[in-house]
Amino acid sequence: MSIGELNAKLTYEGTDTKGSLVLKSLDIEKNVSTAGSTPFTLKGLLSTNVTLGSYATTLYGVLDLKTAGGVTGLGSAVCAELIMPGGAAGIGTFGALELECTCPASWTSSQSVSLIFANISGTTSGKFDDEGYFLNLYGGFNSATGHMLYSHAVTTPGAAAGSIRIIVNGTPRFLYFWAAEGTT
Repeated sequence: MSIGELNAKLTYEGTDTKGSLVLKSLDIEKNVSTAGSTPFTLKGLLSTNVTLGSYATTLYGVLDLKTAGGVTGLGSAVCAELIMPGGAAGIGTFGALELECTCPASWTSSQSVSLIFANISGTTSGKFDDEGYFLNLYGGFNSATGHMLYSHAVTTPGAAAGSIRIIVNGTPRFLYFWAAEGTT
């Protein structure tokens, strides 16, 4: 059997009668002790040389709360967590989530492309419009001058140093930023 013919499905059904167990369908752990290694714990590759259907996804996470599901804390379809070392981090750049779009020299497409594609769907999507947020900065963000977050009244914003282009409902928009914090 070649890898192209391999089709595996892992199904786990369990009951937590105490309400405190961590139920895992698949747990992969890898300990790397060779300096300079470039390992992956889990890597998915979907490749094609034809036009696929309405979607193609290499990694797909779904949290389905059915009719009456919920969580007492945070529920998410995908979690990316980075645990920094207890001492000096040494060299490198660190990010809990890396988004990368590789564009080869032969790329000639003019379709819309973005690092983040956000979509709201469902018959009650208006409720999300009314109560939802695009970004939720929660915990650990202390507003102060020089910090990542500085929430204060700005009376003299100065000239913007640049902008980041986003698209909202098919219309290009720009989020402006400044080279220095505004003054009050």
